[in-house]
Amino acid sequence: MSAVYNHMISRSMVVASSVFPPVIAAHGSVGNMKSAVDLYDEYKALAVSNTAGEHDMDRMDYEVYAALIKAYGSADRIEGGLKFLSAIQAGVTDAKELKQLRETVVLEALLPLALKDGSYENAFNLSRRLSGDAFASAMSTICVTTADSNLLEPSLQAFDALAKVSHDLAGPAMAMLAMHVRNANAEAAEPYWRILESAPADMMFIEPTTMRAVALVATGQSERGLRQARRMFARVRDAQPESAQSKTADRIDEAIEVIGRFMLTSKTSIPAGSSVELLRIMTENGALVDHIAEHVVARFGPEQIASLSPADVELLLRIQAGMIVRETTSDIAGPARFGCLLENIVAKAIMPSAETETVIERTLINIDHAELPVFGTATATLRLLFSHLFLSLSRLLSSTSPSTRTPRRLMSRVPTPSTSCSSAHTVAA
Repeated sequence: MSAVYNHMISRSMVVASSVFPPVIAAHGSVGNMKSAVDLYDEYKALAVSNTAGEHDMDRMDYEVYAALIKAYGSADRIEGGLKFLSAIQAGVTDAKELKQLRETVVLEALLPLALKDGSYENAFNLSRRLSGDAFASAMSTICVTTADSNLLEPSLQAFDALAKVSHDLAGPAMAMLAMHVRNANAEAAEPYWRILESAPADMMFIEPTTMRAVALVATGQSERGLRQARRMFARVRDAQPESAQSKTADRIDEAIEVIGRFMLTSKTSIPAGSSVELLRIMTENGALVDHIAEHVVARFGPEQIASLSPADVELLLRIQAGMIVRETTSDIAGPARFGCLLENIVAKAIMPSAETETVIERTLINIDHAELPVFGTATATLRLLFSHLFLSLSRLLSSTSPSTRTPRRLMSRVPTPSTSCSSAHTVAA
């Protein structure tokens, strides 16, 4: 900060009032009290001339006083800072101004110094001198600082005190949630997660949501963790203005990558439905995270596909079809997996949406082109697979009502011999 200030002075730039407090405090943090006091004197001269009407400025008197006191404390000369505070207080006669001065000094100087030294009891004692918003701000600061240091008791004490006087709990709740997740206690984080769920959504929620999802995956609760993460990500997107949507999607993509990498490397068994839920989070965020989606989809075999719900089967089919049509993956089992998914559509009597019908038809056209190199070795297997599918479609059409029949236009794209979903997948893989 001092370098920034010196650069501004060397260029004869007008120094804004807001620059003085951080620069004064920065000098104190390196023990350079002479420079800190000199800067204070510069600000004081500007304030005096402003009072005389010689120029306009935004007054930050209390913040500058607090910065100098903090500088004294950082330089291990707190006695000098307190002596300076006493002199300033002696010159303030208005009770309201005196209260504001004391609140500013506590919140911006004495409290940060106490927390930095680990004097948590002193921090609480200082805060008890405050009231209203100042007290709530002090409790929030203590809670976040101690939670970030993994100190359970003082952070919980501060959070409980804050909850009695304020409804603005999102920031401290994020810190408490993160602390419990770091300590492998996801269940203890639940009260703080519920606070975030009920608070106005903010971009800051993405990181704790990601941490919690990973923690729940690690404890075998992946479906719950991903479902709730998906809901939170949607809330965050909805809360952002149109101009921030691209940035928000990028941040959520980063979160998806973290969760996806953990799922792919985790030794915990991941249910097939959870993997589809991760893919659903991607699609709702605008696009697949390709390098994660490719590995997630490649893990689906016949057993996993058979265990999926109708909605999950249809979503996975659309994603697999898109990978085939766009040729975005080198997975040679992709066409056979697509066939297995299509057979499950038939076996479960799922009536696909118009969008899915179009995707299926477009993919069947591509798979029928044996000259496409990506399908070279799988073509014979696929023709056997689709023959079996053709028979299944025929049986379904003869045994179902018109409202549940698979569209006839899809049958015209199905080739002619026969095999099973599982054998086709095994050969193609």
